[in-house]
Amino acid sequence: MAPVDMASLAEFLAKPDRLQTIRYELNVVDFTRTAFSHPLTKRRLRIGIGFGVLFLLFAVWLWYLEAPIGTAFFICAAIVFPLLIRFSLKRQVQKQVLSFQSILSEPMELSYGPGVVAYKSAVAFSYVQWLYQVVRTKEYRLLGVSNQGYFIVPVKAFANPMALAEFDGITSELAQGRVIGK
Repeated sequence: MAPVDMASLAEFLAKPDRLQTIRYELNVVDFTRTAFSHPLTKRRLRIGIGFGVLFLLFAVWLWYLEAPIGTAFFICAAIVFPLLIRFSLKRQVQKQVLSFQSILSEPMELSYGPGVVAYKSAVAFSYVQWLYQVVRTKEYRLLGVSNQGYFIVPVKAFANPMALAEFDGITSELAQGRVIGK
């Protein structure tokens, strides 16, 4: 991890007129919805569905061989396995929400400008000049600071579509084009 350029940080903090700032609060629904937008969660869900299809194909093959018990077993597995994956991911998200209880309903502030994004809450301050990835959904923007760590930014926090478009442009530049979504 590269050290923070203190001169850039001082310049960033000294020129608030170049920055746009939005303020918002997150709740349990925000965390739950964005957890299922996370690329790793989507990959796990696709793997579960893939195994379900594989089990279904195996059931068809067993049906062709006239093995009714094996066919019934793999049809049930094709239905149950993806549901179990989704259930376990949902439980994992619920546990994460409980661990983030301290920052729920806390006011958050995100400042952004050319080449920089700063995230501030009651318990943390983060200043970034590079993003691992940006995930865009209809309701949220997830700013990836690592493979698993994301800042959640609700789209409704922006005053107008032009402010959102400016933010999307800045974050796309910081992520060097690694953008998932529209």
